[in-house]
Order: sequence, then C-alpha cells, then structure tokens
Amino acid sequence: MLIKALCDYYDVLAAKGKVVPDGYTSVDVSYLVSLTPEGKVDGIIDCRRKEQIEQKNRKIKEVLNPVTMILPKRTEKTAIYANIVEHRPQYIFGLNYDAKSTTMTARIRQKSLTTLL
Repeated sequence: MLIKALCDYYDVLAAKGKVVPDGYTSVDVSYLVSLTPEGKVDGIIDCRRKEQIEQKNRKIKEVLNPVTMILPKRTEKTAIYANIVEHRPQYIFGLNYDAKSTTMTARIRQKSLTTLL
C-alpha cells in the first residue's frame, strides 16, 4: 500500500515536471562548447546567470551562478566509456578547475620511470 502510494506520488511529480526523468540527471553548467559541422571548436559560450545577493553588511554583491540543465545520465563505469554528453572539463580538454587561483590547470599524471619500463 505504501509503495503504491509512493509510486503514484512520483507519477504526479513527474507529470508536473518536478522530478528528473529516468536516465537523466540535473547538472550545473557554466559554459557551452560550440562546434563547427567538422567538429572543431567554434567558441565557448558563457551561460552563467548574474544574480544579486545581499551580504550580512547589507551590501549587494553580484555573482555568476551556473545554469541547471537536465542532461543524459553519464555512466559510472571505471573504464573509459563514450558518453553522449560530457560535462567535465578534465575529460573534454584535459583541464581541472583550481578553485584557489580560479584558473584552469592541466592535469598530468606522473609515473615513475620504473613503472614505464
């Protein structure tokens, strides 16, 4: 009885668009990569939204927040696997976001010579 009621409630929320459909996930996106028909990078589009927040001292601060998009769910396999949509810059460009310096840095895996030989 309880499980049926929960399933019915999920169906009601899905009909109103308040839950993410099965096979999809909600992702915060800051930038979109625009490609040419040949697959080359045409440009990077900033899709962040400006929002004003009031601080404790009553000053208004303007911040850029990412947009939430519903994207196909990415696989959670440990091996390399092709995904329809990839939202991590590390996999797309080989870059990591460094929050301390607010820059993108290259991630290089270092191996000792003994493991390579």
